[in-house]
Amino acid sequence: MPACQKRPYPTPAIAARVLRRIRSEHPARGEVGIHPCQTCHAWHLTSAQAAARNRWTATALAKLA
Repeated sequence: MPACQKRPYPTPAIAARVLRRIRSEHPARGEVGIHPCQTCHAWHLTSAQAAARNRWTATALAKLA
């Protein structure tokens, strides 16, 4: 499996949990959502506002945690 430059999270639930923690402890940081990676097949955080509308968000994934 190829590696990419972002921190990988193995499941969407773990990525969402990390996103919620970052947003509560460090509100100035820019992460707004998570997305699956087609390169490494893991999940990553994203700070891209436009992309966040089309990707999984912490709110949408709260049911998985």
